[in-house]
Amino acid sequence: GRLPEGKTLRSEKLRPRKKLPPLLVPAEERRPEPLHWFGTSFGLTKELLGFWARAGLRAVYLRQTATDLTGEHTAVLLRELHPASVEEGPAPGWVSAFARDAQRRFLELLGFGFGHLEVSTALAVVEAQAGRLARGGAR
Repeated sequence: GRLPEGKTLRSEKLRPRKKLPPLLVPAEERRPEPLHWFGTSFGLTKELLGFWARAGLRAVYLRQTATDLTGEHTAVLLRELHPASVEEGPAPGWVSAFARDAQRRFLELLGFGFGHLEVSTALAVVEAQAGRLARGGAR
C-alpha cells in the first residue's frame, strides 16, 4: 500500500504487519494445479534418451553444440498431459509439432553439428523423436 501522508520511505518504521495471509500452506490444504505438460532436460546419452522416451516423452530440442563441461548435447523432452479439469490450454498435438520440427532440424544437422554422435545415439534420437520408443520399438 501507500505510505501515510507526510511520511517517506526513510521515515517509515518497519514493523510486522497484522492480518497477512501465510506465504506457505500445507500441501494437503491446496488443490493441485492442473498441468499441461511434463518435461525433462539432460545431457544427451542414448540410455537417458531411451529411459525418458519409453516414459512417453518426445525430444523437442537438441542443442547443436556440446557443452564445454560435459561434452554432451543438451536435450529437452516433453510429454503432453490431458487433464480433464483444464479448460484453457495448448491445442492437442502441440508437442508432436515441436518434435517433428526438432527431428527435421536434427536430420539436417547430422552432417554438421551432430556429425560426431555415435550412430546408435543418432538412431536413438530419430526413434525417440518419432515416438517409436514410447510404443515399444527399438531400444
